[in-house]
Amino acid sequence: MRNGLRKYGSYFLLLILWMMGGESYAQCPGSVYAGEDTIICYSNNIVYLDGKVIRPNGSLSSGMWYNGSGRFIPDSTTLNAQYVPSQAEADQGYVDLILIPAQNCNPSKSDTVHITIRTLPQETVTGPMGICEYSGGNSYSVPSASNITYDWHVVGGYVTSGSSTNSISVTWGNRGPGYIYLIRTDTLGCYDVSSLDPISRFHFNTEDFAVAAIGSDATSWDSDAHSDGTAFTIDANCGGSKGIDLEIPGSTFDRGKLSMTFSWQRHESEAVFFERGNTKFYIDGGYLKIQLEQYDTSGNAQTVGPINSGYSPPSDDVFRYFTFCYDSASGVARMLVNDSIVWDYETGTQSSLYWTGAGNLFVGKRMDGNCSGKPLLDWLNISIPVSIYSKPTTSLSGTDPVCYLKTEAYYCDTPSYVSYNWTATGGSVLSGQNSAYSTIQWTSAGNDSANLFLTDTRTGCDSSFSFAVNVNSLPTTSISGNDSLCAGDTLNISESSNATGYSWTSSYSGGASTSQSFSFVADSSGSYSAYVQLSDSTTGCVNNDTFDFWVQSYPVPVISAPAASCFGEPVVVNVNLSGGVSYAWQASGGSIQSGQGTNEIIIDYSSAGPYTINLSVEDVLFGCSADDSSAIVVRQKPVTSSIYHY
Repeated sequence: MRNGLRKYGSYFLLLILWMMGGESYAQCPGSVYAGEDTIICYSNNIVYLDGKVIRPNGSLSSGMWYNGSGRFIPDSTTLNAQYVPSQAEADQGYVDLILIPAQNCNPSKSDTVHITIRTLPQETVTGPMGICEYSGGNSYSVPSASNITYDWHVVGGYVTSGSSTNSISVTWGNRGPGYIYLIRTDTLGCYDVSSLDPISRFHFNTEDFAVAAIGSDATSWDSDAHSDGTAFTIDANCGGSKGIDLEIPGSTFDRGKLSMTFSWQRHESEAVFFERGNTKFYIDGGYLKIQLEQYDTSGNAQTVGPINSGYSPPSDDVFRYFTFCYDSASGVARMLVNDSIVWDYETGTQSSLYWTGAGNLFVGKRMDGNCSGKPLLDWLNISIPVSIYSKPTTSLSGTDPVCYLKTEAYYCDTPSYVSYNWTATGGSVLSGQNSAYSTIQWTSAGNDSANLFLTDTRTGCDSSFSFAVNVNSLPTTSISGNDSLCAGDTLNISESSNATGYSWTSSYSGGASTSQSFSFVADSSGSYSAYVQLSDSTTGCVNNDTFDFWVQSYPVPVISAPAASCFGEPVVVNVNLSGGVSYAWQASGGSIQSGQGTNEIIIDYSSAGPYTINLSVEDVLFGCSADDSSAIVVRQKPVTSSIYHY
């Protein structure tokens, strides 16, 4: 608009003079034809005019275009010129161009061509901006529209569904910056760029380079830069550091993380896409390079680079998408061409881009295309990337293999900003459930595991880890032998086991053995235990078994009987033991009249003489037996004569 009035001012003056009748005019042409009304896309903002001014004799005459505030290439007197509408015309959606003859004529003749400029509405991709690495099912979308095709570009992940629709599902990769941008195209071929959380976007489809599609307008640019309706070009005063020199207020970009994409085609070996402070994304010597400034661990500026990605774009008149992403949550930076990563950088810690004193942003400080006049930069988009948060990582350590029923310690090397949850397959967590150190008792032999679930308390990202543990069985145990002894008997017991080593001890004084069997003489009565420790030389596992036994003392019978008795008189005999034993009495020369099997008997002797009373008693529980005897003399009664009484 700024050049139009100046360009056509002289013609308007002549027209006014004619209307005032101040001049005579030649015969007007037979016809003026401005061409068919047409529809163009803002994304390809150029009209190929085909005007004709025809004399009455059928020959062509000259003419002039006016009423447009855009740019005529090469000029407005070229009837088949190319016309690049202005930003104002694109915003209103149309422009009417009028074609008039070059000569003054009466009556006047003209024709108008109506040019509709179709612009897709600006849309912003919506979806989660902070996500855990390797997570799937993340939905991103733009509003649905009819007759639109969708070309999704995902940096740091991949589309799992919906790639041809307005809504996609994304699975993200490892930690770092994630970036999504979308090219939407309608049936006429009109396209537009959408992205997540955009902060700056420029299309170079008009001469009004200062006008931003999103974000702050530019404050200046090089006057030799022009638009061919698709991208900017430079065709004069090239060389040195010539470029578009688009200057954008820097405060827009005071962000710790950024993603930026430039649609550019190569016509030279030098091009600067982005330069602010000590951060620079550029082509040098034909190779894509980066230099960035970030905070170091002490909060000071740290310059990384310049770094050569090793990628050299071909000079083939093909627009490619050159992208630089930086994520402050992980300190990861990436350079991409189209959707392929050509350089990846990791600081290993959280770090933000450093903008202190950086000033304004310059786009295209050097980008002239060697004055080829061919299109260079189509569009640029700068946005906030998705932060793909790292999942907690750790290394588990502990005892392996272990023995059944043993309690062992397991621990991990993790930072303090995680929460812990221990479990055990084949065991029980006894302590340390919510710490980096836990103890586990293994309650099942076999291939088991110690399991740890970590959650990053800052991001909510979690990870599971497992430490394989081989739990060996213990040696089997089975002791056989007599558990009831009489004092003075020999204890004989043995272990039936798959063990390779044995160690016997006993609570009875003096007993020990390292063989599979164990024996000793038990002299003292009481309750005792024999202990054996069984070992497996292959696994190192040990088991213990106990054999309880009782040593019973012998009964001590003492017979109470008269030393002498008279023939024919019953003899009463008893013993001091009254229970827990069995009684077996014998009376030589006599007959036990009653009490056999008890502790008291009555004996009847049928003749005089010396005799022995024998008793055998046996402990009814343990079988321990003892004997006693007692001597008795049976006398005849005296024989007397008759006694007479006088």
